[in-house]
Amino acid sequence: MTILEAIQSNPVLINVPQKFIESVLIGRSINGGERHSEVSLELMELATADLYMVVANTPDFKEGTLSISYNSDMLKAMALGLYAKYNDPRSQTERYTKIEVGITAVDYDS
Repeated sequence: MTILEAIQSNPVLINVPQKFIESVLIGRSINGGERHSEVSLELMELATADLYMVVANTPDFKEGTLSISYNSDMLKAMALGLYAKYNDPRSQTERYTKIEVGITAVDYDS
């Protein structure tokens, strides 16, 4: 199993686009095509923490009967725990606030 496949198998990250996961891996100097066993657990967990932070700050999505939302507090706690485990500087700097995004219809005929 490759590193990318291992991360994509995490159910929390199922809706994260592959290209974004790859960009996070590159940011941690990880080649997603490498075998899972060839990369240290530390690097994998730190990349996963980065992804948890992104997902934690993703706005809830609703369209018709489809609804996607995440437990932001839990994801942030998991990410901060991983950052602290490895004394990563992001444990002190990554204090994100979830944003709310709304769409309002505009009537241009009026």
